[in-house]
Amino acid sequence: MARHRCDLVMKGGITSGVVFPRAIEKLSKDYDFRNIAGTSAGAIAAVVTAAAQYGRTAGHGENFEQLGELSTWLGGTSKTTQRSNLLQLFQPTDGSAPVFKLAMLLIGKSGQAAKGLGALRVVLFSSPRAFLGLVPGLLLAGVIALLGRGAAADAVLPALVVALGSAIAAGLFFVLAGLLGRGTGVRVGLGTLVLLTGWSLGPQALADGDTVTWVLPEVLALTLLLAGYVLSAVTCFVGRLPRHVPSDLFGMCLGMPTSHGGGDPALTPWLHEQVQLLAGRGPTSENPAPVTFGDLRGVEPPINLRTMTTCVTHGRPYLIPFEQRDMFFDPAEFARLFPADVVEHLVIHGKKIVANPRRSVRSKAMFRSMHPRLPLPAAHDLPILLAARMSLSFPFLLSAVPLWSLDWTDKRNSKASSAWQSWGKDQTDETKAKVANPANALEGAPKERHRPEALWFSDGGLSSNFPVHLFDQMIPKWPTFAINLRYHARTIDEAERVTMVKSYSEGKNPSWFRMADAGDETPGSLGGFAGKLIGAMQNWVDNTLLTVPGYTDRIAHVNLGTGEGGLNLEMTPAQIETLAGGGAAAAEALRGRFHKDHLDGTRMTWDAHRWTRFRSTLAVLQTQLQKLQEAYVDTGAPWDATWDDLIERAKTESPYPWHEVAQADLARGTINDIRDLLSKIAAGGGFDDERVPKPRPELQLRPPL
Repeated sequence: MARHRCDLVMKGGITSGVVFPRAIEKLSKDYDFRNIAGTSAGAIAAVVTAAAQYGRTAGHGENFEQLGELSTWLGGTSKTTQRSNLLQLFQPTDGSAPVFKLAMLLIGKSGQAAKGLGALRVVLFSSPRAFLGLVPGLLLAGVIALLGRGAAADAVLPALVVALGSAIAAGLFFVLAGLLGRGTGVRVGLGTLVLLTGWSLGPQALADGDTVTWVLPEVLALTLLLAGYVLSAVTCFVGRLPRHVPSDLFGMCLGMPTSHGGGDPALTPWLHEQVQLLAGRGPTSENPAPVTFGDLRGVEPPINLRTMTTCVTHGRPYLIPFEQRDMFFDPAEFARLFPADVVEHLVIHGKKIVANPRRSVRSKAMFRSMHPRLPLPAAHDLPILLAARMSLSFPFLLSAVPLWSLDWTDKRNSKASSAWQSWGKDQTDETKAKVANPANALEGAPKERHRPEALWFSDGGLSSNFPVHLFDQMIPKWPTFAINLRYHARTIDEAERVTMVKSYSEGKNPSWFRMADAGDETPGSLGGFAGKLIGAMQNWVDNTLLTVPGYTDRIAHVNLGTGEGGLNLEMTPAQIETLAGGGAAAAEALRGRFHKDHLDGTRMTWDAHRWTRFRSTLAVLQTQLQKLQEAYVDTGAPWDATWDDLIERAKTESPYPWHEVAQADLARGTINDIRDLLSKIAAGGGFDDERVPKPRPELQLRPPL
């Protein structure tokens, strides 16, 4: 059966990704996927869609049905832990397990009382070190036992003895906790010392005639036992985040199996298995190698997969596969994050790059400084699993992915490159070939070394959670579908589970992200305001595009209510099934809008979409060509060189000279053609009139992501 072609963009949302499998399955009945993109959970969906489309080209026609069943499996129950398979995919490390357990408890569906008791239990019994907090109270109780109850003595002496015993107990605890707690215990000990000092300076005994009644010391000992343990337990628990999360690559879960998974599959190996099976590369296939971007681009028609990630070190988003060729990976770090066959694949291709004899001495010296790190393979050899994992590194839940590179603004790196390049000019080919291997001792080689630094990649949704613009063309040849996820602080009626705008005027209305219920005139909570600030910083580009004609008409919005999607890892099978059904409904809505066999009766058809884009494009082109012509004629200042002079100068000198001298004449001719074209447009009345779709998009130059 002949199928149409389409592009697909899917929004991020952690567990909200259960929406996508059924939607993809539905769309696959009428469409082949050409360009596929997603962020975070949308990146998982994008990768499995690309794998399934690749498998389809290899004759595995049933794989989209298998993909559609993933939502059912995610909503199933683990036989080993009796928890949902979705939750079991996120397996915390040993150090972060108590914090993860507390987080799941607080966002769960239990009542406030149950949450409070559960949180208290998790905090108080999360670490054996907490029992060090009993030491001061036990020592004080021992002092009291030695003195005895009701001893006849002057009240001053017992008070001094108790004060001295308290100080000794606090001092011992301070030392022990400081040694064992790596700094955390010091804070516990210091707090206990302050507490003991305050109590010790108070009245220590009550006199009744000649008899001293030891009431207050006993109460103090009991209080110290309880307070010391609670304070120690809380401090040990809080100290887990700064102590364990950085060492676990800034996440509570690495995405790999741990002892807390009960033997169930973890997120990254599970996803790798799905990708391989959907692509027809199961363990028993003739080619079980990890699916790469080169594999996708090598079929006919080629499949273009893109995912978004955020480099927090550079403070900007990146598209995967990377255009940059100067990134390295550490095999030991990647062994903690990826299955063994994926790491082995990366190591093999990284070593091939290092061993390339045509590399310059400068590049080989960089490889030498990077050891044991290896170059990240180019897109052709890059596993698509890496694209999903780097996009869904939700901060502090799922660990970030480190890559390594050089900061060329650091003069030491530039100096090292210059030194090795200069040294290499006088060396034989045999010596040059040995440079990249750090085990080789090279006589007279420069002492300078490059200084590698980590690039930390986290959730793509931090910078662009819904890259709806990725595959846009001025005049589209096939539709680019987009599935958006919208969250509401209320229960969603199933009749409004999936929505699409029904007219272009409706699409102009901006979305509302309220801090209070609709119609409520109160300002809302401080936390709500803070959350909306973060949301605006994160999604302002995506939200702006949602109102532009030619964008808004091809977006299906899946609405999620309270307790659905997001960080709700403990959704019930019924909830997951509901969201999966929402994905299927979204696909039906898109088919009804754009496919000739499923039209929904609205005027917003595929032809209407094409015409809207065409109308906007002509107006935008007219505006940009006018600006180009005006700037060409008026340079801005009388002393500036004219553009004709600059065109001529670029024959021999300029930062970016012409590749061929004839390009200068071609440039002048092109400007003259633009001038003639603008004259014709003006004579015909132009395209930029009051009926141009609004808000009108803008055409701007920007660097690639």
